[in-house]
Amino acid sequence: MEARATFKIINDGYENLNLEVNIPQELGHVPLTLDFPEGTHLGVTKQKLKVEAIFISDKPMSFTREVEFKEGKRTYKIFVSGTTDNCLFTNYSFIQRSSRGQFS
Repeated sequence: MEARATFKIINDGYENLNLEVNIPQELGHVPLTLDFPEGTHLGVTKQKLKVEAIFISDKPMSFTREVEFKEGKRTYKIFVSGTTDNCLFTNYSFIQRSSRGQFS
């Protein structure tokens, strides 16, 4: 089963920017990839960049993985979470956060 989530990176003042992405694998392999259907370049003529997070796993697992977007010397981090099991124990952290209104 494949799960996809789409988000946008918004340019905030850069005239010419080529993003690099790093998904650290310090705790083992997580089948998470990022796809940039419109490329990785932001600038004056391209203010928003679409990013698709893609997660595929045949085995039950849950993860929260840090994703780093790099621009020169600066690094911007976000966290991506996913799960492939419908067990309450596996989904507890998501349900807990959702009940606080952080997700809609």
